[in-house]
Amino acid sequence: MRYARRTWIMVASTVILASMMMGLGLASTSTSATASTDPAAGELLVQKALAYVKEIKDARLTVAVATFDPASGGEIARMRGQLEATVKPPVVRLLFLEPIALADQLVIVDGDEQQLYVYSPVTEQVMVQPLSQAAGMMGMGFPYAMGAGGNIEINKLLQIPAAGDETKHTATLVRYEKWKGTDVGVVDVVSGDFPGRQRLWILRSTGQVAQIETYDQQNRLMARMVIESLQRNSGLQAVQLLQLPRGARMVP
Repeated sequence: MRYARRTWIMVASTVILASMMMGLGLASTSTSATASTDPAAGELLVQKALAYVKEIKDARLTVAVATFDPASGGEIARMRGQLEATVKPPVVRLLFLEPIALADQLVIVDGDEQQLYVYSPVTEQVMVQPLSQAAGMMGMGFPYAMGAGGNIEINKLLQIPAAGDETKHTATLVRYEKWKGTDVGVVDVVSGDFPGRQRLWILRSTGQVAQIETYDQQNRLMARMVIESLQRNSGLQAVQLLQLPRGARMVP
């Protein structure tokens, strides 16, 4: 599938955001301010962001994602999507809004059943694959995501910290900025479980994350994710997220 790998990267990126943020409606412009010299400041902000992970039960958000060619720095693709997710059971539902080529395409990840569903509105067909097979085809890391019994652990596959994993990183404060009138800290996070680094824009008052940039091991920008809107803990149920559109037909 032409867009399969890009689709999976976008799913992974947005679930990370859904697990870390709550109600945001922020623009992507910001202005510089003075950075702190406190070496612990970055870690304090990351701990605030991680605290939200433990509070998330479900999330609904609209996200804009841009992916880049690390070699040239040029933009490869841009998308907007509406994502809904529940933590227990782990289910992710992503509806593409833009670009036109992907509009209304639906991706569902069922963590308990270890299945990936991709719905095409053109054919009304649903492609179903084991999550391990789909992840392997799309380049997701192994054996990091392998759990007991050979199953894929969805939190690890999508790089969501599990209980006890929060200390496996280092955080460095880059600077402070104003983000739509709100004070944020820009923090670089490096983890032994993820090659390269992530740059987070974290609201200093609450720990909410406004934007994430992902860089490879050569410090080249790979992706940028910006939240347009987000609701958390609104009572979403996994059974709702697993529903397929009317008329959808399963294919091998």
